[in-house]
Amino acid sequence: VYVDGFNLYKGCLSDTGYKWLDIRKLAEQLLRGHTIGTVNYFTARVKDRPEDPHQSQRQDLLLEALATIDGVVIHYGQFRTRRKRVWVIQAQSDGGHFATAKVTEEKATDVKLASRLVWDACHGHMECALVISNDSDFQESINLVQEAGVKVILVNPHRHKEQISHLEAAETRRLRIHLENSQLPDVVTLSSGKVIHRPPE
Repeated sequence: VYVDGFNLYKGCLSDTGYKWLDIRKLAEQLLRGHTIGTVNYFTARVKDRPEDPHQSQRQDLLLEALATIDGVVIHYGQFRTRRKRVWVIQAQSDGGHFATAKVTEEKATDVKLASRLVWDACHGHMECALVISNDSDFQESINLVQEAGVKVILVNPHRHKEQISHLEAAETRRLRIHLENSQLPDVVTLSSGKVIHRPPE
């Protein structure tokens, strides 16, 4: 299982109460009848913003909880913020349509997912792969994996928003109907004995 964490979050979690998600339980519901090996979760650590100074703490709690689940492996990229000239709809005071903005972009996560998917297929680690994303950058990797004889099942997190599917695979699954039944317990005990609680927001 290969989960594009940022695409999943933006696609069907950010506006819901289902962010405390057990990704292995979700995979089990999506892949009934299959034996699940590794659930690969690709993400990057967020940085606090003035309007939300605790978002990194909430993410840390989720990542700690996910790390307690057998078979879940977390792969990290990073977010980078840089100044960039961007086109804006409303004209600026000088009449122009360009402004300088701070733009945050996720780096390395997509490359890691695509590489891991192809590597696992070429080394015979699976007969079937589930990919949760709608990022068109993965299409070539999916094509290569299927050419190698591995069936790919695709889940588009943006499907309920009627966003066009940017990826094609052998099969598709619906995601949103499984979110409510795939939540982590409100209280999770780590191997160290530390107890963490589901954040209230």
